[in-house]
Amino acid sequence: MAEEDIEKLNDLEDYESQINKFEDTKKNYSKLNRKKLEEELKELNQPDLEEEQQKLQNIESQVNDFIEKVAILNTRLENNKKLYKKIHSEYIELLESSKEIREIIAFSDVVSGKTENRKSLETYVQGYYLDLILVAGTKRLLQMTNDRYRFIRRDEKSKGGGLQGLEIEIHDIYLNSTRIISSLSGGELFLASLALALGLAEVIQNESGGISLETIFIDEGFGSLDAETLDIALTTLIDLQSYGRNIGIISHVSELKERIRPKVEVYSKDNYAKIKMTGI
Repeated sequence: MAEEDIEKLNDLEDYESQINKFEDTKKNYSKLNRKKLEEELKELNQPDLEEEQQKLQNIESQVNDFIEKVAILNTRLENNKKLYKKIHSEYIELLESSKEIREIIAFSDVVSGKTENRKSLETYVQGYYLDLILVAGTKRLLQMTNDRYRFIRRDEKSKGGGLQGLEIEIHDIYLNSTRIISSLSGGELFLASLALALGLAEVIQNESGGISLETIFIDEGFGSLDAETLDIALTTLIDLQSYGRNIGIISHVSELKERIRPKVEVYSKDNYAKIKMTGI
């Protein structure tokens, strides 16, 4: 038993010796590492902590400014989105209203003649009725000119930018040419005027719901006519009377006095105007 205790004691001393040896080795290693680290640290520059702290604060300030700007931009973006929706909605409404406005303007241009053919609605309507008058007047003019002259309406653009479509010309069937009204002789011009007047009377009667123009007065113009033309004019007027119309002629031509029996003469006597009715 004593021998076993002695062996255990020897083992304990060995353990203690190993522990001491380990501790000595540890101390030596720590000294070496510490010395090595100290030498390495001597070679490094020691940072300025205050300077680094200031840099950190500056960076943090910039980050905060950036975050604030982002928040402002986000708010502005939301406001712009709302504004865009409002503007877009008003733009759609404006497009719809402008479409109606453009249609109104286009209609106004047509009515006022601001189109390529420069023909207003008023001119178009006048042209329509003028065509009716010219058709009716041409029937009379052909009768009075032995089928030589007929009325036509000039439809080309007028010079100087004026409205077109209301100019009357004469077509000479014998010469197969068109001429202006002013190129007619005095007698021919009278017959043309008479034919137009009769055509106008006929159109008014036809277009006025059955209104009857039973009486027509013609003032002057007969004095410029030669005997042949005067005879043609009177023949036409007498022919109209056969259709139940009363034709009144205001004139000083003596030949008319002889050929027209029912008449009213106005003359002067003793500084007074006198009236004499014969044939009535």
